[in-house]
Amino acid sequence: MQIAMPVIEKLYFHAKYSLPPAFANITAFRISQSFCNQSIQSFEGFQQSDPSTSNREDTSDLRLALLNSALGHVKRCGWSQAALEAAAAELNISPASTGLIKRREAELVEHAMKLWNHQFETELERRNADIMGMKETRHRLATALRMRLEMVHPYIDTWPQALSIAARPSNLPHSLKYLFELLDSAWHASGEQTTDVRWYTQRGMLAAVYCSTELYMLSDHSPEYEETWQALDRRLSEMLMIQDVSTKGFGVLQQRVEEALKK
Repeated sequence: MQIAMPVIEKLYFHAKYSLPPAFANITAFRISQSFCNQSIQSFEGFQQSDPSTSNREDTSDLRLALLNSALGHVKRCGWSQAALEAAAAELNISPASTGLIKRREAELVEHAMKLWNHQFETELERRNADIMGMKETRHRLATALRMRLEMVHPYIDTWPQALSIAARPSNLPHSLKYLFELLDSAWHASGEQTTDVRWYTQRGMLAAVYCSTELYMLSDHSPEYEETWQALDRRLSEMLMIQDVSTKGFGVLQQRVEEALKK
């Protein structure tokens, strides 16, 4: 049972100055100890009920709701502050709430990239057996990259604006992070598990293939982007041919180094 603090204080002074000296000190000590324990419990209870944690969660949920809603407005408003304000209106909240999105349209573009990468990863896992059943790495990579590029299709008319925002120097580190996330997923889906220096060259070459195909897609008016998928297949064939040559060269170089070290 907890006792109110003013009552404890009165008991302490009563014990200290009213009881016989033989009992006063020990009684006062025990009362003061009870006072300290109760203070600690009160402080811990305050920490556990700290409203700042709840506020942070509410803010995070509101940011996510704004970004998700804004994706539905980019076709009309573009990747812009206007899309965020339209999202706020749709959610029936103040336009000032868009201030939670500190980097404005850049965060909106990155949110789309992050969301699509997550969906891409989920779809790769679902179709893993089909992809791994393909004999050639080229076909496995083509299937994975096509899957990811098709996620851009609903936003194709405004995607050039999104790419220009992503390419700004201040935004580039974030954009590259999401680009290499999807490249990692595509390589793993193809069955590639390289961990040596080729890990970097593979992702660098695949980044060139993906980005050039994405740009080609923006101006492709063929049915179902047929010409885009043909271009993707050609570029993957060229990339894998270069990779094969470089792998053989790397193997020869490694062998020469090992022989030199043995001498």
